[in-house]
Order: sequence, then structure tokens, then C-alpha cells
Amino acid sequence: MTAALRVVSNESKANALCEYAVGLHASGDETGAYKAFVATTRIDANCETAWINLGDALTANRKAELAVICHAKALAINGSALNHLRYANALSNVLQYEASGFHFRETIKLDPTLSKAWYGLAHNCMMTGRLDEARGFIDRAKHIDADVPDIRYCSAVLALCAGDWQLGFGADYDEREKIKGGSNAPKSIARWQGESLRNKHLHLYAEQGFGDVCLMLRFLRYVKNCRLTMLVPKEMRRLIDYSINRPDIGLFNAGALPDDFRADYCLPLGSIPRMVMEAGRTFSVESRPYLFAPDCAPPPRPANVRKTVGVVWQGDPRHVNDRHRSVAPEDFVIGLARPGVELYSLQLGELAIDPALLGDLGVMQNTASQITDWLDTAALIKQLDTVVSVDTGVINLAGAMGKEAHVVVPYGGIDWRWQHGVERSPWYPSITIHRQQKGEHWRQVLERVPL
Repeated sequence: MTAALRVVSNESKANALCEYAVGLHASGDETGAYKAFVATTRIDANCETAWINLGDALTANRKAELAVICHAKALAINGSALNHLRYANALSNVLQYEASGFHFRETIKLDPTLSKAWYGLAHNCMMTGRLDEARGFIDRAKHIDADVPDIRYCSAVLALCAGDWQLGFGADYDEREKIKGGSNAPKSIARWQGESLRNKHLHLYAEQGFGDVCLMLRFLRYVKNCRLTMLVPKEMRRLIDYSINRPDIGLFNAGALPDDFRADYCLPLGSIPRMVMEAGRTFSVESRPYLFAPDCAPPPRPANVRKTVGVVWQGDPRHVNDRHRSVAPEDFVIGLARPGVELYSLQLGELAIDPALLGDLGVMQNTASQITDWLDTAALIKQLDTVVSVDTGVINLAGAMGKEAHVVVPYGGIDWRWQHGVERSPWYPSITIHRQQKGEHWRQVLERVPL
């Protein structure tokens, strides 16, 4: 009887503490909530709500492997459809697509109306190149919940992966702003819906990451015959100003619009293709180089070097897929080691790496001191023979310049601009795509790059 009372007492304490943790989370105290959820599991290891919330918190903080453990514990306590769904999503985040697919299907067996399970299957198939299967699953998800931004955006991305620009750049593609944030959109300016721009002022704003800006700048040539202004990342302003050579476009740094700024309409760069098509016009994906750089002093080139190679091994660590797309710098050095090849790091940011890899004592030359913004990076790329990079902004810049380059793309990390199963993307014909296979080490991928 005493042991039974102790169990009841512990469950009561755990429930009370868990409710307290939920309240902390609702108030925005993430740290306090996390500690309280952990404390709850110390009192009662079968508190399902605590494990679910811990898993969600770890996912939000990019601790995907630990999130899998927490959601597995919640599923063991209660084999509900939602717990299968949460566990499937956690497995998908660590690229365990086969196991993830099993639990998405278990979710559907228990509740076929859960659109996010159909969406999860579609995402898994898309990431592993099974585009036809993915289309069937996303159509089921849209049939259940036609207005969910993630589902609609996934439908658009699938179309883009398949080269269907008409469908891909349609209304579903605009859902990206709801998912990724449209903070650069001026709140008081109406969105352009195709109205006549004669004697009007259209304000364009860059969105998403540096790579997306590089990609979408090609579409500026379709916007004419109106007054144009554009909000751009300050790090890219000189590059854009030098490249577009359009005195009719006024540039503003992101976050620095004057208080009295006015325009008739606004539009994100990525929505230009949709507006072009809705106006009954066509656009060309293939493009001649459209980003340029001035000449600069070339970096030091030792005698008997036959090829100079700029390298970037890491993207923005805040990117949702960065843990999969980025590569350890030593893998880059070893994988690209060739006689007569000199490596030049184009990587910026805090570089806590072995000094034997980079700089005065290293096997790579460091160009960071020559780079203050993207125009400087472009000028260096112009002087090098080629670029090898992970999927990040620099490789988009090289492609927009028409530079010979190589991108290494992770398994389970398909981006629509690189499509699937091809070595060349129509978006960047000068770039060769090297795809990591399931279980393949990055060094093996890099060793396949011809230099």
C-alpha cells in the first residue's frame, strides 16, 4: 500500500510540474520550461507530455538525434497516431527515411485524415528522388488540408524539381513567405497582383538567403517601364549595383528603408516568375552570366600550380539543413588533394579549425582578409580557375557569374535548383553537381570532383 501511494504521489507531482512547465513554455520562458520538463521525467519516466515537449524543444534547438530519443519514449508510453507522427518527423530530421516512412504509414493506419503524415511521406520521397511517389502523397495531403503552407509549398517545390516552372512558380510557391518569413515586406505597401505599372512605383525586396538572391536576380530583366526600388542585403549591395547596371533602380539596404518611404506596389524577387507567366509572357531559365566583378589582384599562386580552386565547406549554421550540407574542412582538404592544385578558402565567419589546414601554417590559403562583402568574393572567384563548394550562397554566385564550379549536394537534402539525377542544372549550366549517396563519406564525394 505504501508503494502504491508513493506512485500516486509521484504521478501527481509530475503532472503538476508538467503543467507548470507548459505554462512556462506558453509565456516564452523556454529555458525554464525545458528544465521543468526534464525534472518531470525525473519524477515520473512515463510522463508522455514531458517527453513530447522535450523532443519538440530539442528539435527547435537543432538537437535532432536527442529529439529522436524523446519522441521514441513518448511513443512507447502511448502508441497514438500523433506520437507516431512526431517520431516519424524526428527520424526524418536525421535522414532515417526508411524508418520514418514506416511510422508515417502507421500514423495513416490509425488516422488517415492527418495531412501532415501524407506530407511527411511526400517529403521523404522527394528527398530520396522518388518524385512520382511524392506527387501522389502530396496530392493526398492537399485533398485533406488544401490551405496548409508547408503542404502547398512542398507541392510547388516538387514541380520545380521536375522542371515544371509553370506549376512550380505558381501560387503555392508564394507560401514560402509564410513558412520562412516575409519580414522584408513593407507592411503598408500593397502587393503587386499584376496591375499596370505605367507611371507606378514598384518596390522589390530580396528574401530568404544569399543564394536565393543570387538565383532570383536573373529575373530583374523582366521588370521594366516603371519606377523601381529594391531592398537588398547590405553585404550584397555593391555586387548588385555593379552587376545590374540599371540606373533606374534605387537600392536600399535591408532594414534601412526611410520612415517616409512610399511605393504603389511591392513584390518579393522570387515572385517575379509568377507575375511574368500570369501576364502571358514566358521566361528563360537558361541564362548568360548576369553577376559580374571588377578585376582585382589575384591571390598568390605558387610556381608549378596548374589549377587554383576556391573552396567553401560550410553554409549559414542557422539554415535548417546546414548540419547535413556542411562538411568538415579537413574532409575538403583531403578529398580535393591533387598534385598541382592549390586551395583557397573563400569561407568567412568564425573559423575554429586546425591551423594546419588554413592560413600561414596551413595547406589552404586564406583569402578572408581580402573580403569585405560579396563584390570582393566575386572578384576573387573571377581570378580563380574553379570553385568547389557545398550548397551555399557562394556556389550560387559562381553559377550566376558563369564560372566553372562544382557543388557537392548531400544525400536527403535535395534543393529544387539542383533538381534530381542530373549533373547539370538548367539554372547554372557552368556548375557540375556531385551528389552524396546514402552512407557515403564526404571525402568520397569530393574525390570524384575532377580537378
